[in-house]
Amino acid sequence: MVYKNWSVGKKFAAVFAVILLVIIAFGVYLMSELKVVRGGVTSFDEVALPGVILSSDIQYDVNTVRRTQYALLGRDANLVI
Repeated sequence: MVYKNWSVGKKFAAVFAVILLVIIAFGVYLMSELKVVRGGVTSFDEVALPGVILSSDIQYDVNTVRRTQYALLGRDANLVI
């Protein structure tokens, strides 16, 4: 047990160095995981988002057709034969 012969200042420095290494390792791990998340977001942006936009366009077109149908039905109801 070599650390028993160390001075208090060296023990503090050693503990600080170990904590610093753990923080650096955690930072490297988080950066690698951030790359994975960024890749997932990119694939979502390229694959899923165009489908959402397309379905929104389809919904708009369906609403336009429905409004036209209701307008035509209302016009036919006012006709007297």
